[in-house]
Amino acid sequence: MTYKPVFSFVSDPDLAQPTLRHLAAQADLWDAHADLLCLGIDRS
Repeated sequence: MTYKPVFSFVSDPDLAQPTLRHLAAQADLWDAHADLLCLGIDRS
């Protein structure tokens, strides 16, 4: 079994959902593992 990662990061809260949807679609298309890193999102 091969480990196929798909990685993305997001730093804008408004782009979190669209980025996650796109990442999930790509991981599904390529039968890969999705990793999403959130940087600097502070909702306080």
